Amino acid sequence: MKISDPNISSTDQLIIAVLRAYDIPADQYKLHSIDVGLINQTYLLQDQSGKEQHYILQNINANVFEHPEDIDHNIRLISEYLQQHYPQDKNLLLKFTIEKSTLLQINDRFIRVFDYISNTVTHNTVASASLAFEAAGAFARFSHHLKDFDVNALRITIPDFHSLHYRSQQLEKAYGEANEERKKAAHSTLQKIAQQKRVIEFSINIPFEEGFIRRVMHHDTKISNVLFDREDKSVCVIDLDTVMPGYLFSDWGDMIRTYVCPVHESSQEFDAIHVRKDFLEAIFEGYIQGMPSVTALEKEHFITFGEIMILMQSIRFMTDYLNNDQYYPTEYAEQNLHRAINQITLLKALQEKN
Repeated sequence: MKISDPNISSTDQLIIAVLRAYDIPADQYKLHSIDVGLINQTYLLQDQSGKEQHYILQNINANVFEHPEDIDHNIRLISEYLQQHYPQDKNLLLKFTIEKSTLLQINDRFIRVFDYISNTVTHNTVASASLAFEAAGAFARFSHHLKDFDVNALRITIPDFHSLHYRSQQLEKAYGEANEERKKAAHSTLQKIAQQKRVIEFSINIPFEEGFIRRVMHHDTKISNVLFDREDKSVCVIDLDTVMPGYLFSDWGDMIRTYVCPVHESSQEFDAIHVRKDFLEAIFEGYIQGMPSVTALEKEHFITFGEIMILMQSIRFMTDYLNNDQYYPTEYAEQNLHRAINQITLLKALQEKN
């Protein structure tokens, strides 16, 4: 559904137009901003009467997702499949506009609305191994439930998103165009990245190995993309914008990257960066339980998957630093450099652990 109206210029006018398009009474709902993620703007539409459904409203970042219609296509297909084959499970469901669309375009903005799943919480940090186990199981069940889904029906929402080779090429280009001051500051970390050619070469060969299965992968398995109940048991995964065909290294590896270290990826406490063994084991066991079809070759390279994703994120932070911070929001000039150092330090810790 598309609305072209130059008079819709303020946020209030935009929200009124959205509510009208979804046939949601404006005087009955209150909008609350939800501070999750770095990409899309997310809001809770809360029913003030306490009698009706709450909703989640999102403004899709079209600078990151150049074709929001592809995201809508993927989420609709996946939601319909899961509803048909696993009706007992809870999943985020898209709400239809009055014109039976699940994607609303208002001028240059793209909006969608989801049903709100009540009595659930999210976490921004992985505070315990049991939480890591639950989250790993949630992402595993999501992909396992889609094992018979036609993976080729999905559209690529971010081309080369988890291609380590492509990210390495981006870094090389950024270095060639960077100013001398940033090159000098990055020199030591760039040398450490250059020592990881083995990991890059391994990642390139994954699609050609029979034991690595092409599946429906989430591609963004941070803990905040899982809904939990009040007892911290996983309910379902959310934020399906990056769901595409892929390989297990994307999800398993990103969980290792974001769960096993006790400090955040933006932390400058480099001496505090280490691998929590019990968290690493929880990710492995939780995922194996949720996806029985994990192959022997995939299990063998569990740690390598973590290496791929940690190296990739270090490269991405370093690329953005050399590009003068065009992608990741920063609070000070060296933040992306420090993030890159953080990740290469974590990579070394994982390799030493293994």
